[in-house]
Amino acid sequence: AGEGFQFAGQAFLIWMPAALREGLGMTATRAAFDSSFYPQLASVAGVLIGARIADRYVLRNDRARLWVQTAGFLLGAPFFYMVGAATTEVAVCVAMVGYGFFKGFYDSNIFASIYDEIDGRYRAMATSFILMFSLIIASMSPYMLGLLKPAIGLGGGMKLMALVYMLSSVPVIGAILVKRSRLRQS
Repeated sequence: AGEGFQFAGQAFLIWMPAALREGLGMTATRAAFDSSFYPQLASVAGVLIGARIADRYVLRNDRARLWVQTAGFLLGAPFFYMVGAATTEVAVCVAMVGYGFFKGFYDSNIFASIYDEIDGRYRAMATSFILMFSLIIASMSPYMLGLLKPAIGLGGGMKLMALVYMLSSVPVIGAILVKRSRLRQS
């Protein structure tokens, strides 16, 4: 899940300023600001709300954090798609805010969900492995999107990343459905 999340997110970070310049005629400064400010500001709200929801419901459902992460993927994917499809500044900014907000749902539960699922003796190794693998995979997305740009354009690339984002929910849903004994160590 983290791999797809990082893969799509890295493509967004690297290519979104160019997409705004090419698609909407923004200056480089404005494109860089808009592509960073709106999603990041919305992510702050998403992190706070996603964390609150997960912390509140984890006592009733030990998979609450995973459900919040899944909601982040599935509700964020349409906004990611809209980022690639938008043809006006207002529409693309609204789409980036939606993407950023639901990105925060996933972000707020990355480590907490690992700690809920992994025995305390292995948490550092599990976290390190997940981060290492995610970042290696993510580093390939700007190059791949650059290769696809002549054929599908940057808007098409962002739409494709929305699909990657949505498919990233599959392993999390799998983790929700798999029965396991609860391992809680401080």
